[in-house]
Amino acid sequence: MRVRYTPRARDDLKAILDYLAERSPQGNANVRRSIKKTIELIGDYPDGGRLAGEQKTRVLPAGRYPYLI
Repeated sequence: MRVRYTPRARDDLKAILDYLAERSPQGNANVRRSIKKTIELIGDYPDGGRLAGEQKTRVLPAGRYPYLI
């Protein structure tokens, strides 16, 4: 399945990575890699994760980081 980003998701991802880039280049690379893997997993298994919210969207944690994708 092709994964598409909403404008809000793009903005959130940019804000997270910009924040981390200023503080920890290695942390930025680690979080970026984890988020990328999670997004690829969603593309491969779109019914994975847990249901969340009123719109019944599905979310997966980005590895060990505090971000839900």
